[in-house]
Amino acid sequence: MMEFLEETLNDPELSLDVFAIEAIRLVDHFQFRDKSNTKNQGNKTVTLSTGSQWVNAYYTPGDLLLKERTLLIGGQQGDKL
Repeated sequence: MMEFLEETLNDPELSLDVFAIEAIRLVDHFQFRDKSNTKNQGNKTVTLSTGSQWVNAYYTPGDLLLKERTLLIGGQQGDKL
């Protein structure tokens, strides 16, 4: 682990990637906590979707989740961030 940290700190591009991924992870974590907070939802339980509809936002032009997906895969030609 220490070698990875040293490598990350010495490579500005890699440091930016690690920072971006950690930021997305934290946002997702706190968004889930907010949605699962019983004060915000009453008695409604938060459950994971069993269908495939949740994927659509990751391919919808202009959606923030599309931008997140292309950022994490390094972008592709034709994708506008």
